[in-house]
Amino acid sequence: MKHSILRLCTLGAVGFALLAAPAVASAGIYTGLGDSYSAGSGAGVNDLSASCSRSTAGYPYQVAQTRTDLSLNYLACGGATTSDVVNSQVPYMSSSTSLVTITIGGNDVGFGNLVVACGSGSYAWCESQINTTNGEIANQLPGELDNAYSAIKSKAPGAQVLVLGYPHLFSSKGKTCSATGALSSTEETQLNGVADNLDSTIKTQAGKYAFTYKDAVTPFGGHDVCASSPWLWGDYNPYGAAYVFHPNATGQSSGYAAIVLGTIGY
Repeated sequence: MKHSILRLCTLGAVGFALLAAPAVASAGIYTGLGDSYSAGSGAGVNDLSASCSRSTAGYPYQVAQTRTDLSLNYLACGGATTSDVVNSQVPYMSSSTSLVTITIGGNDVGFGNLVVACGSGSYAWCESQINTTNGEIANQLPGELDNAYSAIKSKAPGAQVLVLGYPHLFSSKGKTCSATGALSSTEETQLNGVADNLDSTIKTQAGKYAFTYKDAVTPFGGHDVCASSPWLWGDYNPYGAAYVFHPNATGQSSGYAAIVLGTIGY
């Protein structure tokens, strides 16, 4: 896999909402780590890396278009787990990195596969798998996240690290629609609960390293897969079946990129 630092010199008309009290990141190298949510997989054509499903629609690329004082080292890769971050991403980081963003942990517990499988299995089976996943989040994921966060801290101890959570895929009321496939309202509500458990664990472990955790549930609120203006694909994605229930281009820009820009400042 080829890893390179991209210098982005074109200011995009992005129109992000400024969040309160930003902590301004200093100019320097911005490293985008993580999984498909950070790679922009399924948000557009994989025009940066076919093997990693990395897209210019991804929020790190969008952030770097606005903060042109930051040179982007884009390493996020679709399907990545915490071990992939440790073994295949962190080694390509610069020790002088000033800003890091990351989404990670979902693939370690198979959250995406769980959502898809629940839509094709019985309710009893889905409930059993949800319980299993919640057990993995509680018992296995903390140590796996520690490995990734420790590697990042060791490689770039002076970097500002933003750990981004995952949004709810479904409305808080479990509103079903064609985009949710065969999922029931009950299953959707329970899957949102799994996302909450996942985010809570990520936040707790990030705090141990003095990393900044940023919630995605609230910014994505009202833009679930059944919303009139969804920021997430449902059970169909024109860019490939592997990217169902992923942020679309608007979710990457108005959702994740806005979170980052509101935190580091414009």
